Amino acid sequence: MNTFLLSLAMAFSASNVQALSQHYHQQAQLKPGVQQGSVFENKLTNELATVTGNILVLAHSQSQLHAIAHEHNLHVVSTTSGLSLAVMQAADKDSDLETIVEALAADPRVKQAKLELNETRFYTR
Repeated sequence: MNTFLLSLAMAFSASNVQALSQHYHQQAQLKPGVQQGSVFENKLTNELATVTGNILVLAHSQSQLHAIAHEHNLHVVSTTSGLSLAVMQAADKDSDLETIVEALAADPRVKQAKLELNETRFYTR
């Protein structure tokens, strides 16, 4: 549904996109927390971005990635060979992803944790 609404929003003028995004913010308040499929407005561009459900985790050591995932109830989707970077997802799809990212950021083994957003930008010539 969010993909459809995001596609629909692309066809609207900037003012309509803002009104539509305010509607999304109101709808999101019905279900607490940030979850896969949540929609946010980029305040700089007024474009909408959808939470993919992926969490990008940069650890101090590649060998720590699986332990970090296990302790935060995540599963590793992919890792980058030679780097201590992984894409993770919550084992429970109803988890509050913002809370998970905050917990990861507080973990001393983690350099950085970031929630992945899918923001499509179109340019015309």
